[in-house]
Formats: sequence, C-alpha cells, structure tokens
Amino acid sequence: MNKPNHSKAKLISGTCTAVVEGDADLKRFEGPPIHFYLDEDRNRWFISALTEPVPFEYHQQIELILPNEGHVIEKTYEIVKEWGAQGKANASWVKRTSHTFQPYTASSGSVKVTLDRAEETVHLIFNFKAEHGTRVVTLTKGDMKVKGTTKRRMTNATGSVTCDISDAINRNYRSMETALTTQPASGSFPAHISVWSQEFVPAPDPNPFDYRVVFNFAEALLPGTYNFSPDNRQVRAFVFDLNRNVAWPSESGTITLTSMPNFETLEGPLSGVYHFTGTATLTDGTKLRIEVKNGKLNIEK
Repeated sequence: MNKPNHSKAKLISGTCTAVVEGDADLKRFEGPPIHFYLDEDRNRWFISALTEPVPFEYHQQIELILPNEGHVIEKTYEIVKEWGAQGKANASWVKRTSHTFQPYTASSGSVKVTLDRAEETVHLIFNFKAEHGTRVVTLTKGDMKVKGTTKRRMTNATGSVTCDISDAINRNYRSMETALTTQPASGSFPAHISVWSQEFVPAPDPNPFDYRVVFNFAEALLPGTYNFSPDNRQVRAFVFDLNRNVAWPSESGTITLTSMPNFETLEGPLSGVYHFTGTATLTDGTKLRIEVKNGKLNIEK
C-alpha cells in the first residue's frame, strides 16, 4: 500500500459550544471550528465545528450555512429545512463514531450573525431543532466564534462515478452530476480532495430518489491500491440516501487509483476502480448494510 506525505492546511481559530437536548449519549458540544468558507457557486457561507474525535466514543459536528449578504452585524436568520431558501439559513448536527454516521437536519431555529469578510471573522449565536428519522434533538445556547477562513477549491467535473449497490439499496448507480473539491483537515482526516457525485429523480415523480457517492482522498496521495477502513487516514468513501437521511461510511474494501489530479489546481484526471461495504445504524438500532461492487471513477476538471 502506498503512503502519502501530508502538508498542513490553513488553520483557523475559535470556539464553539452548545447544549444538546434529547440525545441519550451526548449532552454538550464543545470543540473548535474546522470550516469557514464562502461557496461562491451557491453564494453561501459554510461554517462548522467538530468535537475532538476519541477512539470508540461518540463525537459531534455542527454545521451552519448562511446567505452571503456581505458585512452583517447581529442579523438574525431563520433556520429552515428547505435547502438554499432565499434569505434563510440551514443547519445540521451529526453524531458519529469512527464507523457510524447519524446526520440530523435542522427543521427550525434561528442564528444571529456578525460576519466581517475583510477581517475573516464570524460570531454566531444559534439554536435549532434537528431530526434524524423519528428522533429529534435540540441544540440551545449555541455560540461559535471563528477567526480565519479555510482554503477550498471546487470545480464541476466531467466524467462519471459508477457502481452496483446491493442489500439496503439496490441500484446500478450512474452519476448524473460530479464535482471535485479540496477540503481542509477535518477531525482525524487530513486535508483532502473530495469527489462528489449524485444520481437523482425529484418529486413529483412517483418514485423519487436522491443518492450520493462521495470519496475523500488525502492530500499528496499517489496512484496505488488502498484499503477502506473506518479509521483510514488516506481514503474514505460514503453512500448517502438523502430521501431517507441515511449514510453509509466505508468499512472494508479496496480502491485502486490509476491517476490523481494536482491538489493545488485540481488539474488532471482522477481514475480508478473500487469496491466496499458499509453499515448504517438507525435511531432504533436497526442496522442497514450495503455492498458496493464494480465501482469505477473517471473524472476530470
């Protein structure tokens, strides 16, 4: 197996605290910010924080997504479930371990924002209710202060992500949209290139679906064969069923990369073949397993 060299991503500083209500295991959020950047395609700010990952224990992530309205001082935005609603904010809370991933999407709440783009600072005071299936948590007394922005590049990409998914999902997945991004270090995973892909049919189709297959490749990763595992710091993969709000992180399997793009510019092809398995644990303890076979990556900026 090849081993990459890692360089440091741009660091940001700050704090984030909140009270977590309604979860049996977690009562408080306290951790540093990990992302603060403007997605220029969507014209929205993405700001998130992560508690320190501890082996074999739960950790958490909070993300808030805000309209870009320039310099704002103590402006309050309503938090809604509808993605990208004009003049509104979105939020989420994630409960996770090294091998489980439970995303809770905010359905209501508010966030008071003071944001200075020139100084690269933001202060958020927030509360929101979030849902994962039938389970509900409420985050109160949320307070996040961030100094510095994270470097992120994104480009729409040509090519495709394909695979055959079985068990909890039965689909010959063929991506309809793809994108490449660079992301700073997040939790235990270093700075990386992220491959995003989507296959979807929206309502009012009688059988709507929205699947995503996503890969993270550590900075400076070389072509070669790598094993998937819950704590791998070189390669990770995820399958998302957005309609059911379920995520499957890769647990086992391999990926053979035959080419990788330049990390700084995203120039050059990204290609390879892969297979992996994953298990999602629902709020009632039910475990859903998937197997991904015959996977192919063929993407270029």
